[in-house]
Amino acid sequence: MLDFNNTEIAFSSKSQSELRNAYLLFNTIKYPWLVKCASFGSNIALKIHFPLAWAVKPTLYKQFVGGETLQDCTKAIDHLRQFNVRSTLDFSAEGEQTPEGIQATFEETLRSIDFAKGNDNLAYAVFKPSTITTDELLAKASEKRGELTIEEVKAFREFKERFMAFCQRAYENDVRLIVDAEDYCFQDALDELTDEAMRKYNKKRAIVFATLQMYRHDRMPYLRRILDDAKEKGKSGICMLGAKKQKSWLSDQSFAKKFGFEVVDTTDNGYELLALSFDGTMPKFAQNAKKLEIESKELTIYYDMQCPYIDQKIGIVRQYCEMNDVPLSLIQVDTLQKAKDLPCVFNNWAVFYKGKFETVNLIQDVTHLKRILKK
Repeated sequence: MLDFNNTEIAFSSKSQSELRNAYLLFNTIKYPWLVKCASFGSNIALKIHFPLAWAVKPTLYKQFVGGETLQDCTKAIDHLRQFNVRSTLDFSAEGEQTPEGIQATFEETLRSIDFAKGNDNLAYAVFKPSTITTDELLAKASEKRGELTIEEVKAFREFKERFMAFCQRAYENDVRLIVDAEDYCFQDALDELTDEAMRKYNKKRAIVFATLQMYRHDRMPYLRRILDDAKEKGKSGICMLGAKKQKSWLSDQSFAKKFGFEVVDTTDNGYELLALSFDGTMPKFAQNAKKLEIESKELTIYYDMQCPYIDQKIGIVRQYCEMNDVPLSLIQVDTLQKAKDLPCVFNNWAVFYKGKFETVNLIQDVTHLKRILKK
């Protein structure tokens, strides 16, 4: 599988000069006192209308911002896609909490969700809830909901309508949407809305995603709370894929077992199905997933587009097979039924040759492919 500790892969989209500039920038901002001084100086400059673009654009802006408009971002998005990296749209407008600023942010975020529709270069759209209301309202709605005034109740209802409008638009556009995490004093109200949106819109496929900052002490109680919610709503439990020997691309099953997950089924090649059952139901792998065989003898690859590098690896395989007259069958797993019918447990990448399962590892280069074809 891909190893992002390999800097050749992780930074393949960056030039030497860009890497040097990034190294210098991160070595500068690691000093808190220096960041405070820069913030203090920036605030003074803004108050007296002293221009800062000459200093900010080649440094902080270049490192962290894709563009000032969606059209500006297209260049960065297209560049990253050349290296098989998909982008995420996140309209950054923190601090603009006037009615006019909130409305402008709301409209621009809707445009970003529309921009992501059918765009294969984009993986997700993102929004930060605090940009479409005020910090004061979010804090009070989280910590003192019963003390909201009539005007504040009305304002929170309007905020909820904007929040749900984003989720509805993402659902209509089939765009995955991430609800960004917020300050701890806002989080209770946002958890409530995010849970409601996930229950409403994540029926056929996952559209709305919550962001959990797991360094926070309140996130484990939150996870336990949503487990209890699932039980109350009659769900049977939770499943996850594991392996007898821990693999880097799978969730840590030893951690899951501490919370009650148990192995309920296995395959001959070492994969395990773990489940946390609420009602005694014990799921199983489909029998076809245990076959690890297909009728076709030609090189066959089942894949989907979850991993941004799959498109590149498909290109490597296709080019080699065309040049060397190797029969090739590429099967994209793009429906739920196709996933259910797979002859293995993985739907994002699985290689078969001469009717036998070979690997779930991405084919990194021609040498790797030749080893498979020699069998």
